[in-house]
Amino acid sequence: SLGSVALALALATLLGTPIGAALKTVVYFHNDFDQVLLVYWLSNDGEYAIREKIPPGHWATQNTEKNVVFAVQSEKDASREATIEVSSNAGGDVRCAAASHDAQSFECKAEWKPHIREERIDLSRYSGEAWDAHASRWREACWRPLAKDHTADAEHFCNWEVKWRMLARCEFDHRPWEIQKNFWKENEHHFQFYRAQPQKLHNFTDKGYAIRDIPADLLKELRDLWLAGRLRKSTPEENGFFAVPIANCESDVWKLDLTPELTRKIYDAVRPVVAEWAGMPPELLRPTQMYGIRLYRPGSVLHMHVDKWRTHVLSAILEVGFLDFGSDAGASAQ
Repeated sequence: SLGSVALALALATLLGTPIGAALKTVVYFHNDFDQVLLVYWLSNDGEYAIREKIPPGHWATQNTEKNVVFAVQSEKDASREATIEVSSNAGGDVRCAAASHDAQSFECKAEWKPHIREERIDLSRYSGEAWDAHASRWREACWRPLAKDHTADAEHFCNWEVKWRMLARCEFDHRPWEIQKNFWKENEHHFQFYRAQPQKLHNFTDKGYAIRDIPADLLKELRDLWLAGRLRKSTPEENGFFAVPIANCESDVWKLDLTPELTRKIYDAVRPVVAEWAGMPPELLRPTQMYGIRLYRPGSVLHMHVDKWRTHVLSAILEVGFLDFGSDAGASAQ
């Protein structure tokens, strides 16, 4: 397929979650500047992982938490940058607007104090003949399955500056066998935890999973949102070279954020379905997290994993469809 599109959400049962457990912080980035702005998350390994590409007059949301650092740059000039550290779990707005009369520089104001971070990614080694050949092959591989029937998608998903894509840099720096070796070495402790945690927890069902139909009106709204917004607001989801469950050394994954109104509508529709499956009253469930809409481009891997038991007690994945929905959603992701 050309890429599967899915939405994942989690609900916690109040029977297993402390009433006062903190929810994720949601930050709204508003672009009041006259140029496209790029929002980066500064990962633990010092990398700038792009999160959003926000056109003038648009806004985007990021689920985050206290002490996470974001950098906002002008797409035209990477030297123009504002850096924001989330210093509260209460959430809030970040508004980026012109900081001078000539509108050539901008500043981002938030309810927390900006945090200036000096270190930057060293991209100097991603240049020269070897890199240029690699970047050309990488872009061609991206274009090939899309060029005939999905030219607009090829323009959006394949025309980003290649050196800013973690997958492209990783494939340049490592051979395939090295990627696999490093991934399992980096995450051995995670998989040990994944094997051990389920043995200590209560089972709500005999089988552990079930398949249900998404309400038709909700599915249509999700599909319409993806088809309308994927070429304007979807951005690479980059969490780390060897992160789990999605490692950017082996996966090309994109994300389109939901509006607050649609987020509430999804929770309202899914809560009774999950409650019925788990055999408990819906009022005992509360929403804790939602990821997506997420596009898994061909070859991407979502590794087997378990979530945080305090906040992700019961979960659901909504399979929205595929890039070319046509009359059918296409074959299921494997």
